[in-house]
Amino acid sequence: RECPAVVRETKPNTIEACLLTANKYLKEASVCFKERFFWTSGLKYSGALTCLDEAHTLSRVGGIGSSSSSISSVRVGNHLGEAQPLRELRCSCHLNLAACFLQRARDYQLAVHHSSQVLDILKD
Repeated sequence: RECPAVVRETKPNTIEACLLTANKYLKEASVCFKERFFWTSGLKYSGALTCLDEAHTLSRVGGIGSSSSSISSVRVGNHLGEAQPLRELRCSCHLNLAACFLQRARDYQLAVHHSSQVLDILKD
């Protein structure tokens, strides 16, 4: 059985598209988590992180479609409709991934890894 919130996407190629896709993944992941589809939820949080990393990379090379000179100042509407700095979104994704691994009652090392990633992000 597959989580009903799953939507297939192509890889975004602009900062704005990356952020929009990340938000879609966050919404889907939240629904899947609530429905106890922890594996699918984890995949969606990973997808959101990939999009956020891609947005960061695009901003560093003067990304296509970039209207902002600094990705760290970008505020993104999260899956709850609140604006969050990109850094906070990345932290949220890592913590939610850790929760997925803990809920699956396995891969504790991956839960620790994602929790540690948050500390790394916050110290920068």
